[in-house]
Amino acid sequence: MPNNTFDDIRPDWSPNGRYLAYSSDRDDGRQIYLFALRTGVERAMTSGDPNKRHPAFSPDGRWLAYQGFEGPPNSNDSSPVSEIYLFDLEAEQTFLVTTEEQSAFCVEWSPDSAYLYFQFDIPGLDRNAIFKTSLNGGTPELVLRGHRLVQLVVSPNSEQPK
Repeated sequence: MPNNTFDDIRPDWSPNGRYLAYSSDRDDGRQIYLFALRTGVERAMTSGDPNKRHPAFSPDGRWLAYQGFEGPPNSNDSSPVSEIYLFDLEAEQTFLVTTEEQSAFCVEWSPDSAYLYFQFDIPGLDRNAIFKTSLNGGTPELVLRGHRLVQLVVSPNSEQPK
C-alpha cells in the first residue's frame, strides 16, 4: 500500500499479483481502493455512502467482492445493515449480492469463482449462518448454521477435509 497517513486496512492481492485492493478512510469515508503495483497508481473503486471494507478478489481476477454498510438500520438496533457487493473489474460495474434485513459479512470465494460464501446474522439460527450464492443469481443457499467464525476459508478443491 502507498506510504501515507491514512488508515488502510484488510489488503487483498489480485491473483496475477499486479494489484492490491484495500479499505481506506480517506476522501469519502471508508472506501475500497485499488493500487497498481507496476505504475504506483491508486484509485477509488467505490464512492458514496461510507464504510466499505473487506475486499476479496475472485480467483479468476474478474471480480472484487466487498462488504458495505449502507441502507436503513436493521430491526435490532440503529446500526446499518451490511451487504455484500460485487465489482466487475472488466465492465467496471457494481452489483448488490445480498438484500436481506440481516447483516452479511466474511466473504470468501469458491476456487472456481462461481460461488460466494458469506455469513448472515440471522435471528433464530443460534448464531450466524454460512450461505453460498451463485454468480449466476438465485437465492443464497444455507451451508452451515450455528457457528460464528472470525474468518471463513473455502477448501482449494471445495471438498470437506477427510
